Amino acid sequence: MPKDVKVIIVGAGLSGLALAQCLRAHSLSNPGCSLTYELYERDEGITSRAQGWTLSLLECLPGFSGNFPPDMPPLDASVSATRPACFNSEGRIFNEEGKPVMTAGGVAQGEPGYFLRADRQALREWLGHKLNIQWNKVFESYTETASGVHVRFTDGTTASGDVLVAADGASSRVRAQLLGVEDSKQTMPPIALIIGDVKLNKEQTERQLALSKAWWLYNASPPKPKLFVGVRSLQVAADSIIEGGLFFWFLMWPDTDVPQQGKKHWLQGASREEQISKARDLAKELPELLREVVDASEASGVVLPAVQFKEFTPPEKLPRGRVTLLGDAAHAMTPFRGQGANTAFLGVWDLTDALFKVETGDIETLEDALKHYEVEMLPRGRKNMVAAQGAFTKDAKSYAKDMAERYGRDSQDK
Repeated sequence: MPKDVKVIIVGAGLSGLALAQCLRAHSLSNPGCSLTYELYERDEGITSRAQGWTLSLLECLPGFSGNFPPDMPPLDASVSATRPACFNSEGRIFNEEGKPVMTAGGVAQGEPGYFLRADRQALREWLGHKLNIQWNKVFESYTETASGVHVRFTDGTTASGDVLVAADGASSRVRAQLLGVEDSKQTMPPIALIIGDVKLNKEQTERQLALSKAWWLYNASPPKPKLFVGVRSLQVAADSIIEGGLFFWFLMWPDTDVPQQGKKHWLQGASREEQISKARDLAKELPELLREVVDASEASGVVLPAVQFKEFTPPEKLPRGRVTLLGDAAHAMTPFRGQGANTAFLGVWDLTDALFKVETGDIETLEDALKHYEVEMLPRGRKNMVAAQGAFTKDAKSYAKDMAERYGRDSQDK
């Protein structure tokens, strides 16, 4: 392995930060190691751009203890969406009649089926712990030479290293250059979506937490709407009494006009008032208790501009060289199985392992290391993306069985 191998990471989202932490951990435990990194991000700072809502960490969780530095703050206490309440993350799926058909989690850490429902912004901040991040760096282009890869940013600055890892998200600019603009384009599934945030009082919050402690899904069969509800944060008094909470909801339904019309779809120009009116109308089909979050929402809580789901299917293989993709830049998927972040972190663990094997001599070259990583990452990304696509169209019983297998729990509707 060449001396002082530098990994250039473009993108300080979850996967880019995680890779940097893995490399930092390696340098801490191996003084004088040859692997270093530089991390570049287009944002102005770690809190300058909304990071979405919450996510479930499941398959990737073991890697958090095995790959990160020992000086990281406690994960659960730092990022749990239900902190400071003292209960384990739990999810539940309801069928069209409002009957629970699957429960996920609700068990202690270390037990089968445990997962951590994480606040995305808190997780990003946690992952940024002690990292040197160069902000306001918008990727423009890269060039490869025999000696390395050279990156140019829109402010005229440059960076050089031995490997370029594109962790710059679903609309990756690096991917557009690597694969070409046409082969890098995302697609839109035929699904319409309205998202809202709502602050609930003590009694309303208690009713939601009785449904599930972190998230729940009303999973009617298409063409009926589906409703996903999650905890964003809880208001907890000094005596540990929950006094209220901030929740979010996704109301989704099939709509073939979405991929055909794109940004011209009516939701893209709809006001908050028009969207909440549509959401309340669709929610009338739900059992009364399950539609409470929508009924309690104000127009001001509706997210603008309206979000459209987008997907990117990874190719069979990437062009061989010094550039690779990571996270959503490699495989952007819809959230219907909750595997986007898990798939990204599993890729981080694989890429880290491949780079370390070059240093130990188990893999001969950096190019071989990237190939070794991509042989695992690309098929997994395609498999999970296809599974997420199919999940939306499943009936409640089939979906519950699928998710029960993923979470290691039995379906309650057999």
